[in-house]
Amino acid sequence: LHVMRALCKLTTKETPGKSAPTDAFIQNKVLAMELVQHILQSHSSLMAENVFFVATLKKYLVTGILRTILCGVPVLSQHSMNLVLSLFQGYRHVIRGELFMLFSNVFVKVIKGRKGTASEKIITLQLLSQICEDPHMLADVFLGPAHEPAPEGEQPVPAHRSPSNQEFETELRREF
Repeated sequence: LHVMRALCKLTTKETPGKSAPTDAFIQNKVLAMELVQHILQSHSSLMAENVFFVATLKKYLVTGILRTILCGVPVLSQHSMNLVLSLFQGYRHVIRGELFMLFSNVFVKVIKGRKGTASEKIITLQLLSQICEDPHMLADVFLGPAHEPAPEGEQPVPAHRSPSNQEFETELRREF
């Protein structure tokens, strides 16, 4: 779990200064993202139950994806989208609110044209087509995290108001 946390932290690293990212920086980030994706896909049934792992996903990986998805480097954008798809496929039940906000605040803006290059728009549309293949993922995207009924005897609590999601919303506001 500590290795996963370190890899997730590597995905959040930004380029030093305001200069263009170096080849070494891009290669390091791509390697970290590929390793994270392998872990996400290989161990989803075990990891989704681990509170520490889920907290790491929320705190570091989703933030790293947010920072990388519109960085202007196509290979990093592609790897970010692949990570998003892995998260939707295996972890949407534990980080549903973060994925919904990522989708509604980033992907919609890419498609509308406010942010993102043509290649980022193509990558986003490819991701959406893959999400549309699964009716459950589609429901999660368009209905959001609050579409499931509350457990018996409990009041529904909007998922988009949890403390971790408030931190995520703050991060989104800083990025946009």
